[in-house]
Amino acid sequence: MHTAEQTQYTLGFRLSYFDTLASDIARIPFSNLEMLDTELMFTDGETYINKVHLLDLESFNPNQLSWANESKWSWKINVGFDRQPALCRTCKRRFVMGGAGQAWQFSNNTLAYSLINGYLGDLAKNSHFYDSSVEVGVITGTDSGIKLKASYEKSFLNAKNPAQTKLEMAMPLSQDIDIRLAVTHANSAMWQLKLNYYWQ
Repeated sequence: MHTAEQTQYTLGFRLSYFDTLASDIARIPFSNLEMLDTELMFTDGETYINKVHLLDLESFNPNQLSWANESKWSWKINVGFDRQPALCRTCKRRFVMGGAGQAWQFSNNTLAYSLINGYLGDLAKNSHFYDSSVEVGVITGTDSGIKLKASYEKSFLNAKNPAQTKLEMAMPLSQDIDIRLAVTHANSAMWQLKLNYYWQ
Protein backbone atom coordinates (compact mmCIF):
# COMPACT_ATOMS: atom_id res chain seq x y z
CA MET A 1 0.00 0.00 0.00
CA HIS A 2 1.39 3.40 -0.97
CA THR A 3 0.16 6.87 0.02
CA ALA A 4 1.63 10.30 -0.63
CA GLU A 5 3.49 10.06 2.69
CA GLN A 6 4.83 6.51 2.85
CA THR A 7 4.79 2.93 1.64
CA GLN A 8 3.18 0.34 3.92
CA TYR A 9 2.85 -3.43 3.76
CA THR A 10 -0.24 -5.38 4.75
CA LEU A 11 -1.03 -9.03 5.37
CA GLY A 12 -4.66 -10.09 5.41
CA PHE A 13 -6.98 -13.03 5.99
CA ARG A 14 -10.70 -13.35 5.45
CA LEU A 15 -13.44 -15.95 5.63
CA SER A 16 -14.88 -15.23 2.20
CA TYR A 17 -17.30 -17.13 0.09
CA PHE A 18 -16.93 -14.58 -2.72
CA ASP A 19 -16.69 -10.86 -3.47
CA THR A 20 -17.86 -8.68 -6.35
CA LEU A 21 -14.58 -9.10 -8.26
CA ALA A 22 -14.34 -12.87 -7.84
CA SER A 23 -15.29 -15.42 -10.48
CA ASP A 24 -19.04 -15.80 -11.05
CA ILE A 25 -18.77 -19.61 -11.13
CA ALA A 26 -21.13 -21.24 -8.57
CA ARG A 27 -22.31 -17.96 -7.07
CA ILE A 28 -24.78 -15.11 -7.60
CA PRO A 29 -23.19 -12.53 -9.92
CA PHE A 30 -22.64 -8.96 -8.65
CA SER A 31 -22.70 -9.97 -4.98
CA ASN A 32 -20.37 -10.01 -1.98
CA LEU A 33 -20.25 -12.26 1.09
CA GLU A 34 -17.24 -11.84 3.40
CA MET A 35 -16.69 -12.42 7.11
CA LEU A 36 -13.83 -11.56 9.44
CA ASP A 37 -11.86 -9.64 6.80
CA THR A 38 -8.69 -8.74 8.75
CA GLU A 39 -5.53 -6.88 7.73
CA LEU A 40 -2.31 -6.15 9.63
CA MET A 41 -0.20 -3.18 8.51
CA PHE A 42 3.59 -3.01 8.85
CA THR A 43 5.24 0.43 8.73
CA ASP A 44 8.16 2.20 10.47
CA GLY A 45 9.08 -1.03 12.27
CA GLU A 46 5.65 -1.27 13.94
CA THR A 47 2.57 -3.41 13.38
CA TYR A 48 -0.99 -2.08 13.41
CA ILE A 49 -4.45 -3.51 12.88
CA ASN A 50 -5.46 -1.94 9.58
CA LYS A 51 -8.91 -3.47 9.17
CA VAL A 52 -11.36 -5.85 10.82
CA HIS A 53 -14.65 -6.15 8.95
CA LEU A 54 -16.79 -8.63 10.86
CA LEU A 55 -19.43 -8.83 8.15
CA ASP A 56 -19.45 -7.40 4.63
CA LEU A 57 -22.47 -8.16 2.43
CA GLU A 58 -23.52 -6.70 -0.93
CA SER A 59 -26.30 -7.73 -3.29
CA PHE A 60 -26.75 -5.75 -6.50
CA ASN A 61 -30.03 -7.12 -7.78
CA PRO A 62 -30.49 -6.04 -11.42
CA ASN A 63 -33.72 -8.01 -11.76
CA GLN A 64 -35.13 -7.40 -15.21
CA LEU A 65 -38.12 -9.73 -14.95
CA SER A 66 -41.38 -8.26 -13.64
CA TRP A 67 -42.35 -11.26 -11.54
CA ALA A 68 -44.82 -10.78 -8.71
CA ASN A 69 -43.25 -10.32 -5.25
CA GLU A 70 -39.76 -10.24 -6.78
CA SER A 71 -37.60 -7.65 -4.97
CA LYS A 72 -35.52 -5.33 -7.13
CA TRP A 73 -33.70 -3.62 -4.26
CA SER A 74 -29.94 -3.57 -4.11
CA TRP A 75 -28.42 -3.41 -0.63
CA LYS A 76 -25.23 -3.64 1.42
CA ILE A 77 -24.24 -4.13 5.08
CA ASN A 78 -20.81 -3.66 6.66
CA VAL A 79 -19.75 -3.87 10.33
CA GLY A 80 -16.24 -3.35 11.67
CA PHE A 81 -13.15 -1.17 12.04
CA ASP A 82 -10.72 0.26 9.49
CA ARG A 83 -8.16 2.99 8.90
CA GLN A 84 -8.71 5.55 6.13
CA PRO A 85 -5.31 6.87 5.03
CA ALA A 86 -6.77 8.49 1.89
CA LEU A 87 -8.76 10.78 4.21
CA CYS A 88 -5.95 11.54 6.69
CA ARG A 89 -2.91 9.74 8.11
CA THR A 90 -4.52 9.01 11.50
CA CYS A 91 -8.14 8.60 10.35
CA LYS A 92 -9.92 5.47 11.52
CA ARG A 93 -13.49 4.44 12.24
CA ARG A 94 -15.56 1.86 14.11
CA PHE A 95 -18.89 1.60 12.38
CA VAL A 96 -22.07 -0.13 11.34
CA MET A 97 -23.38 0.78 7.92
CA GLY A 98 -26.23 -0.18 5.64
CA GLY A 99 -27.30 0.94 2.19
CA ALA A 100 -30.19 0.44 -0.21
CA GLY A 101 -30.84 1.44 -3.80
CA GLN A 102 -31.20 0.24 -7.35
CA ALA A 103 -29.03 -1.43 -10.00
CA TRP A 104 -29.22 -1.62 -13.79
CA GLN A 105 -27.63 -4.36 -15.88
CA PHE A 106 -26.45 -3.46 -19.39
CA SER A 107 -24.90 -6.77 -20.42
CA ASN A 108 -23.89 -10.12 -18.90
CA ASN A 109 -20.74 -8.49 -17.50
CA THR A 110 -21.72 -4.86 -16.77
CA LEU A 111 -23.86 -3.34 -14.06
CA ALA A 112 -24.36 0.20 -12.69
CA TYR A 113 -25.81 0.97 -9.26
CA SER A 114 -26.89 3.81 -6.98
CA LEU A 115 -27.22 3.53 -3.18
CA ILE A 116 -28.16 5.68 -0.20
CA ASN A 117 -25.95 4.66 2.74
CA GLY A 118 -26.28 5.24 6.48
CA TYR A 119 -23.45 5.05 9.06
CA LEU A 120 -23.41 4.77 12.87
CA GLY A 121 -20.34 4.71 15.12
CA ASP A 122 -17.05 6.46 15.78
CA LEU A 123 -16.60 7.97 12.32
CA ALA A 124 -13.40 9.57 11.03
CA LYS A 125 -13.39 13.40 10.91
CA ASN A 126 -17.07 13.53 11.88
CA SER A 127 -18.47 15.37 14.90
CA HIS A 128 -21.60 13.19 14.88
CA PHE A 129 -21.96 9.48 15.59
CA TYR A 130 -24.03 9.17 12.40
CA ASP A 131 -23.70 10.06 8.74
CA SER A 132 -25.28 9.30 5.39
CA SER A 133 -24.03 9.34 1.83
CA VAL A 134 -24.93 8.74 -1.78
CA GLU A 135 -22.87 6.16 -3.68
CA VAL A 136 -22.84 5.40 -7.40
CA GLY A 137 -20.72 2.81 -9.13
CA VAL A 138 -20.06 0.45 -12.03
CA ILE A 139 -18.99 -3.21 -12.03
CA THR A 140 -17.80 -4.67 -15.31
CA GLY A 141 -15.72 -7.55 -16.62
CA THR A 142 -14.41 -9.40 -19.62
CA ASP A 143 -14.84 -12.97 -20.81
CA SER A 144 -11.21 -13.62 -19.81
CA GLY A 145 -12.11 -13.07 -16.13
CA ILE A 146 -10.67 -9.56 -15.62
CA LYS A 147 -13.06 -7.46 -13.52
CA LEU A 148 -13.27 -3.78 -12.61
CA LYS A 149 -15.26 -1.92 -9.97
CA ALA A 150 -15.41 1.89 -9.79
CA SER A 151 -17.39 3.90 -7.21
CA TYR A 152 -17.95 7.48 -6.05
CA GLU A 153 -19.34 8.26 -2.57
CA LYS A 154 -20.21 11.68 -1.12
CA SER A 155 -21.33 12.40 2.47
CA PHE A 156 -24.59 14.26 3.03
CA LEU A 157 -23.99 15.47 6.60
CA ASN A 158 -20.27 16.20 6.72
CA ALA A 159 -19.69 18.59 3.82
CA LYS A 160 -16.06 19.13 4.90
CA ASN A 161 -15.19 15.54 4.06
CA PRO A 162 -14.22 15.16 0.38
CA ALA A 163 -15.93 12.69 -1.89
CA GLN A 164 -14.22 9.31 -2.01
CA THR A 165 -13.46 7.67 -5.33
CA LYS A 166 -12.42 4.02 -5.57
CA LEU A 167 -11.18 1.95 -8.48
CA GLU A 168 -10.19 -1.73 -8.23
CA MET A 169 -9.23 -4.19 -10.94
CA ALA A 170 -8.83 -7.97 -10.48
CA MET A 171 -6.96 -10.26 -12.86
CA PRO A 172 -7.06 -14.04 -12.25
CA LEU A 173 -3.75 -15.87 -12.56
CA SER A 174 -5.25 -19.29 -11.83
CA GLN A 175 -8.32 -20.76 -10.16
CA ASP A 176 -6.77 -20.11 -6.74
CA ILE A 177 -4.79 -16.89 -7.27
CA ASP A 178 -5.58 -13.38 -8.48
CA ILE A 179 -3.76 -10.07 -8.50
CA ARG A 180 -5.49 -6.75 -7.85
CA LEU A 181 -4.70 -3.08 -8.29
CA ALA A 182 -6.74 -0.62 -6.20
CA VAL A 183 -6.74 3.19 -6.04
CA THR A 184 -8.65 5.22 -3.43
CA HIS A 185 -8.75 9.02 -3.52
CA ALA A 186 -10.18 11.49 -0.99
CA ASN A 187 -7.83 14.14 0.47
CA SER A 188 -4.96 12.15 -1.02
CA ALA A 189 -4.46 9.06 -3.15
CA MET A 190 -3.77 5.57 -1.83
CA TRP A 191 -2.48 2.84 -4.15
CA GLN A 192 -2.62 -0.87 -3.34
CA LEU A 193 -1.22 -3.92 -5.12
CA LYS A 194 -2.71 -7.14 -3.75
CA LEU A 195 -1.95 -10.80 -4.29
CA ASN A 196 -4.81 -13.08 -3.18
CA TYR A 197 -4.67 -16.82 -2.64
CA TYR A 198 -7.90 -18.78 -2.12
CA TRP A 199 -8.22 -22.25 -0.63
CA GLN A 200 -11.07 -24.51 0.34
